[in-house]
This record gives sequence, C-alpha cells and structure tokens, in this order.
Amino acid sequence: TGMGDDGAGAIRKVRENGGRTLAEAESSAVIFGMPAAAIRTGCIEMVAPLAEIPSAIQRLCWGP
Repeated sequence: TGMGDDGAGAIRKVRENGGRTLAEAESSAVIFGMPAAAIRTGCIEMVAPLAEIPSAIQRLCWGP
C-alpha cells in the first residue's frame, strides 16, 4: 500500500525477471494510490485484501 506510483516501474522489472507479483485490494487499502498504479501496469498477478495477503503469497509461491 502507499500513495504514489513509485513502485510501478519496479514492478515491471520484477515481472520481466520472472518475479511473482501481488497488490493489495482497494477494499482494504487505506490509500489505494500505490496498489492502483501497480495494477494499472498489467504486471500484477494477484490482487488480495490485506487479511488475505499471507495466503496469497503462499499460493503464488507454492500453488493452491
């Protein structure tokens, strides 16, 4: 979560290099600016509410 788009460029590099990507959902973000900017890049694999981030990380790393 965050306020700006400073992570958007970096998220592209993460995906270009085979990294897995996850953003916080608008429903739980206090300020949706940074997750929204990352999602707009098209490089986010999964969007999840804050409470579900730990299990989302597990799914991204190890599958269902």
